[in-house]
Amino acid sequence: MRTRAMVVMAAMIAGLGSRSGRTQESVYLEQGWTSAARERFYQTYQGSQLMPYRWFLALESEPGVPFGGAASIGRFGYLGTHASPSNPDGLPIGFVKDHDPRTGDWLGFSCAACHTAQIAFKGQTRRIDGGPTLANYTEFDRALRQALKATLEEPARFAPFAATILGPAGPAPDPLAPIRAVDREALLRKDVTAYLAARDSFAARNRSSLVYGPGRLDALGILVNEIVGTDMKIPENYREPNAPVSYPALWLTPRLAAVEWNGSVTNPLERNIGEVLGVFGHASFAGPTHDLFRSTAVVRNLVALERMVDDLKPPAWPEDFLGAIDRTLAERGRIVYEKAKCAECHGGRPDRTKPDYGLPLTPPNMFGKQFLQVWLNPIDQAKTDPRTALNFADRTAATGYLAPFFGGLPRVPAAAVTGLATAMIARRQFEELGLTELEMVEYSNFQAPEPAPQTPNQLAAGLDALPRVLKRYKSGPLAGIWATAPYLHNGSVKSLYELLLPASQRAKSFWVGSREFDPRAVGYVSDQAPGLFELDTTLPGNANTGHEYTAGMADADRWALVEYLKTF
Repeated sequence: MRTRAMVVMAAMIAGLGSRSGRTQESVYLEQGWTSAARERFYQTYQGSQLMPYRWFLALESEPGVPFGGAASIGRFGYLGTHASPSNPDGLPIGFVKDHDPRTGDWLGFSCAACHTAQIAFKGQTRRIDGGPTLANYTEFDRALRQALKATLEEPARFAPFAATILGPAGPAPDPLAPIRAVDREALLRKDVTAYLAARDSFAARNRSSLVYGPGRLDALGILVNEIVGTDMKIPENYREPNAPVSYPALWLTPRLAAVEWNGSVTNPLERNIGEVLGVFGHASFAGPTHDLFRSTAVVRNLVALERMVDDLKPPAWPEDFLGAIDRTLAERGRIVYEKAKCAECHGGRPDRTKPDYGLPLTPPNMFGKQFLQVWLNPIDQAKTDPRTALNFADRTAATGYLAPFFGGLPRVPAAAVTGLATAMIARRQFEELGLTELEMVEYSNFQAPEPAPQTPNQLAAGLDALPRVLKRYKSGPLAGIWATAPYLHNGSVKSLYELLLPASQRAKSFWVGSREFDPRAVGYVSDQAPGLFELDTTLPGNANTGHEYTAGMADADRWALVEYLKTF
């Protein structure tokens, strides 16, 4: 008889495949992508430069075990895949060869690293494109640095690493070949030592006292650190990134009126540029004028990725896999949904036969473009954990070389600095690509492609109002909501059913990292098992409070509402 722990462990390792040779065919839900489109999404690089590409291929987590192989990478929740013509080295999903014409090939992250999900049920698995990953980035980074350190310290590990990187020292016979080999190895050791120091520095400045665990990251806190601290060369601008959020689902995002959990971004290209800078991209916001706003972010590819996501459909509940929906109960849930007025913050049930899913749209903007409506709820009304919103809204930054863009002010809201930085990176690349004004607007998804000119009074008023505007959380369409557990912006509620309970009745702690799905409560199995992480919701940043609009609902109505939400 299989215990619950055995089921969880099986779910954790199911579906892995990589350069280690252990491969298993993956089954994907139907979401409108062909296998070729999916492969393009997985392999399109964006300017992320984690480490030299050949180093990653040669690095071992332990002797004889490739660091990027299934036996290693699966520990961190990243998903393996088969080698293919576009991925000849069999990189895990979301890991790509990122080519920089000035510095060569790098191992980088793509969108898929954080936005590809896998669920397991009764010994089978399904992959969900655009779904939130359960990867544990913090543990991945720790293990990567540990493997590099061991490679430097242990001759038996450095020798094969160096041999793979450097190749033959020269054609035989060459009496100086041994000397040349030593010199090349010494230079490689020096480069790896410097790189490891840089990785350690990144980890130190972005260390959090709140452990994130699988499926969460303070991505906003880290990317702001990298923009206003590292790239602007102002260490005093660093802040602890202690407000982790769940990775959001990608479907519908190109059509939303605002994104990020706090609704702080409307221009998707600028959001994506900021994302690149948070995952090891680089930019120049200090130094000579001709270098300002130069970046590794590849705007052309970011636009292509956004257009791919626009073709991605929310996943429908897979009845052949998770069981049939009780249509009678779901119909009762529809009535409950209407009586509870859920549509006031989420719109109605998505209609997959219509181009915009039959959901509420914004009025046309200056370019005649409409977007799916989202609702921005003040944190004192939402009553969910406020730390994510407050950290971003109240944070300020020294302006350094960018002070002239802020009327000479030495310190302004950090959100204003990041907004300007990403907009100007986009503008610089627009000009380098020779785009027309219309093409710039198209690249920006018909949002304003850069900040509008402002008078000093307008600038001052905008900077003064910005913190107040940002103290809110976004709610929007619920298409595919069943595939996005855990719930709330910080992943503090384990299932849809628990989200409908009063906060006092929700689990105070639960275990995260299992992919075994619970189709009744709609979430992941959260019992204790080896290799899982206990999420303590009593810690600041992890609170599971708020969203109590159904607190007084009868329990039978809650279950009916859960069944109805499966149809979204």
